[in-house]
Amino acid sequence: MSVTLGSQVALVGYDVKSQTPTLRADASVSNLKSQTVELTLHWQALQEMSESYTVFVHVVDASGAVRTQQDNPPMNGTYPQRSGSRASMSATSIHFLCRRPTAGDYVLEVGLYLADTGARLPIVENGDHVVLSQLHVTP
Repeated sequence: MSVTLGSQVALVGYDVKSQTPTLRADASVSNLKSQTVELTLHWQALQEMSESYTVFVHVVDASGAVRTQQDNPPMNGTYPQRSGSRASMSATSIHFLCRRPTAGDYVLEVGLYLADTGARLPIVENGDHVVLSQLHVTP
């Protein structure tokens, strides 16, 4: 995978890990950890970042509504985006579906935006977010 955002950064891969092979809608509060999905995003800086962007991750339902989300700077703020460095960076930041999820199919999507304005960094190919994978929650 290689998806270029603006001309500054590329999403070159990702890993999705769940504590259980199947997410269940009837998760009890005592079993929330087993309902956690962890996402690791692998970024490659293509040039010095002109702004400091925030990573967004959305879990979107079939109607297009965002059911849960998490926004963090890359690497939870430890990566100096405007340092002149073009090194690769990874952002391990996402734990979601910890509340009782509703059974159904969801899409996992990510992108970058400016926190001050909400303006998203466009995808060179098309749009303003990358669809990564599907998540299925059983009843």
